[in-house]
Amino acid sequence: MRNTYLASNHLPIGPLFVLICLICVSVGLGRQIPKLSLGTGELVVIWGMMSVSASIPSKAFVEYLLPALVAPGYFATPENQWHQLFHAYIPVWLAPQNFGIARGFYEGMAGGEIL
Repeated sequence: MRNTYLASNHLPIGPLFVLICLICVSVGLGRQIPKLSLGTGELVVIWGMMSVSASIPSKAFVEYLLPALVAPGYFATPENQWHQLFHAYIPVWLAPQNFGIARGFYEGMAGGEIL
């Protein structure tokens, strides 16, 4: 599985890079105008906010969300009666209503196939 590891590991690279840039700018500005430099507490808050916001769309979140939204349409069969039992409770805007989309998600699509 390919992954860039910008946000989905124990030390996210994307927020770390931005934090290092902020520290360099803050130190540079602190020498010229001390009021504009960022304190340790401010940098910790910025790091925390960037780490949390970068992890939401990363592998840890989307890995579980997308299959959970598509699964009821794909795994519904006449034998398990999921369509009659569950589909009335799933909002139209939340999950795809087209079986072709669910099949393409789980089985893949042929080259050039459009739904």
